[in-house]
Amino acid sequence: YGRDLYDTYKVPIGLISSDWGGTSIDKWSSHDALGKCKQTSNEARAGLYPSNLWNAMIHPFVRFPIYGAIWYQGEANARSDEEDALYRCYFSEMIKDWRLKWYEGTDKQTKIDFPFGFVQLAAEGTEGNKSAGFFPGIRWSLTGGHGIVPNDLLPNVFMAVAMDLGDPTSPHGSVHPRDKQDVAIRLSRAGRAIAYGDTSLYYTGPLPVSATITDLRETISAKIMYRNVEDKLYSFSKYGFELSCKERTGNTVSWIEGTLDTVMNDYVTVSFPRCPAGDAVGEEIRYAWRQDPCVFKKCAIYSGSDYLFPSPPYIIPIHERV
Repeated sequence: YGRDLYDTYKVPIGLISSDWGGTSIDKWSSHDALGKCKQTSNEARAGLYPSNLWNAMIHPFVRFPIYGAIWYQGEANARSDEEDALYRCYFSEMIKDWRLKWYEGTDKQTKIDFPFGFVQLAAEGTEGNKSAGFFPGIRWSLTGGHGIVPNDLLPNVFMAVAMDLGDPTSPHGSVHPRDKQDVAIRLSRAGRAIAYGDTSLYYTGPLPVSATITDLRETISAKIMYRNVEDKLYSFSKYGFELSCKERTGNTVSWIEGTLDTVMNDYVTVSFPRCPAGDAVGEEIRYAWRQDPCVFKKCAIYSGSDYLFPSPPYIIPIHERV
């Protein structure tokens, strides 16, 4: 990341690495930030308590002026649906708290809204594993439930998508993929756009705009429109799309997988089997909602003229039924 910025701007890039593997986000958050999320647990994991690493490995730097921060974490919090949902609060409040404490600690020499970049969780496990697991929930929560940053909850924040960079044969374990270059390219491109103001750069990947479904009796067809498409859409897989089905007499939601049919410049069509007997078609379509959704750099949706950026994982409501 630092090398790519240096190659672009030809000025020294200083990076301070303060990290501890296998740790959860509450360890890097102050008691002030955790209190905003009603954190009351003093649970220790591997001998660490909430705010331990904030106190020891972040707070000592808050009198040192910085330009921004980058973050790559989340695996240790991917343990349950409840923790996935709580992570949304943890992450946004931690960023606000870091910004405030650096702003105050450096006598306003660090911006109150300094740029904050992160890497969405990479893939883990077997390529294309049908189990959703808890990684998709953390990926979603990292974006504040919007699917993309910056947004109202996470202003001046940028990210790199890494869910298509799985490495199931990594000698370090699949949770530690060996390809760091694509992560760096994606993060530095987003950083140059958001943190350094180069708005001419393409860095987001295609983003969903709307989803329309048509009942064809035997199947259900969905048309998904995209924005932020540079050149056109590219596809390397027919899979990754799921349609929600809801029990008519209850609140249980299940998901059925579809098959990509056509890829046009700014939209795709996907065929889904009908929902199980007695179930109604739900309200949403989701994409890449897996621990490891595809073979390396071969997911369903990409765009870019000089480098292909993947569409981030998303959930989109169905806007129209025909």
